[in-house]
Amino acid sequence: MREDPARLAVLSDAGVSGRQGRTPLSERVARRLEGRIVGGDHPVGSKLPSETVLAAEYGVGRSSMREAIRILATEGYLRPQHGRGVFVISTRPTVGGVDLALTGGYTVTDLFEARIAIEGAAAELAAKRRTDHHCEFLESILSAAANPNTSTEDFISLDGQFHHEIAQASGNPLLVRIWESIADQFTEYSRKVIGLEGRRERAHADHVAIARAVIEGDRDAARARAVDHVVAVQQELTRLRQ
Repeated sequence: MREDPARLAVLSDAGVSGRQGRTPLSERVARRLEGRIVGGDHPVGSKLPSETVLAAEYGVGRSSMREAIRILATEGYLRPQHGRGVFVISTRPTVGGVDLALTGGYTVTDLFEARIAIEGAAAELAAKRRTDHHCEFLESILSAAANPNTSTEDFISLDGQFHHEIAQASGNPLLVRIWESIADQFTEYSRKVIGLEGRRERAHADHVAIARAVIEGDRDAARARAVDHVVAVQQELTRLRQ
């Protein structure tokens, strides 16, 4: 695709570096990509072109494109999936980085109670309906998370992808959508507790236990392990806030 010179002038890093008070390049790219998502160029369920292709299309560096994608993922438009790419999940912001505990009358307890119900149901259904593809993908996520060279931010991303895949394996698209509507808030909670001593190891062990139950088709164990995992995160967040 040939670039519009005027657009490249607006988006280029060189055009921004010398100006103060300008909107960051990545934010402007995010807003353009958002417009294309809302406009239907990238429909819900579709996979975005690669980061390299998008960077070339928008005339920006890969780091700016990566940050733009991160912004839209935080706002609920996109969801990166380990080993698969970045997918469009909504044409409007869902959580948008806003703390739901501070808006709409929701409390942190409300959110965790909802997630306990969602995760428990998703894991139980996943144990009944999972396919070989789901099992293989869960194993690939766990393998990446177990790598000591995996950064903290990547581990948090893998954490979200693990739970998203469990929801997908449930075979219930409405349950998946509900999960996605609160996922970003729990990503922020994960960032708050991940620095606690042993938290990363405990999270990974929990994921292994959940995946094992799902893969083995043990519905009761899958539900129990998923609920225990969310309760543990809630307890650690509570201790951190005390």
